[in-house]
Amino acid sequence: MTLPKTASYFNQPLMVSIVVPEAWTGTQVDDSKFRLFGLPESGFEEYFDEYRVSLSYERRKPDSSGQDWFKQLVGQNNATMADDYNEYKLLEEAFYDIGSYKTYKKHYSWREEQTGLQLGQLHALLVGSPYALYIVNAAVLEPLADRYMPIFDSVLNSTRIIPRN
Repeated sequence: MTLPKTASYFNQPLMVSIVVPEAWTGTQVDDSKFRLFGLPESGFEEYFDEYRVSLSYERRKPDSSGQDWFKQLVGQNNATMADDYNEYKLLEEAFYDIGSYKTYKKHYSWREEQTGLQLGQLHALLVGSPYALYIVNAAVLEPLADRYMPIFDSVLNSTRIIPRN
């Protein structure tokens, strides 16, 4: 798959640098979260005034510490999502490192109850430091998933957390 032309994006409040499709736009939600949007996609006017894929980064302070806190967090998070999302299906998951950051990534799908629309999502947790956990979420309507999931993965894997001086 050929990815679109990209550009580097640096978010100063979160101190995160990523490589994203050049035409995407973004907004700062608050000091701990930003969201990026893809270009408008046609064919979904019945459900949306304008449909765009979205990807967000959020920084939180980890609630725990200790030997297995990250795996426990992932397990608890996955159990909650399986209960909360209609027709939740885990499609793939992996633990790996992005640079020196311990990372958990999964792709999953679910069905929105009111519209019946099937969605594909990327969800990732990155341990930036003992004081910073980054949560990455990206969502796409299922008919567009094959095009956007590789882009979401590429953005995630480009993540760099810049140390503050």
